[in-house]
Amino acid sequence: AAAAVALLLRAPFLLVVAAAVVVTAGVRAMGG
Repeated sequence: AAAAVALLLRAPFLLVVAAAVVVTAGVRAMGG
């Protein structure tokens, strides 16, 4: 149960990091 809670708390942070990486890669690909 504790592991599941930790995963749920960590998931949003990982999603934010993944989104930032995708946006950064997209900007660099567009020549920014």
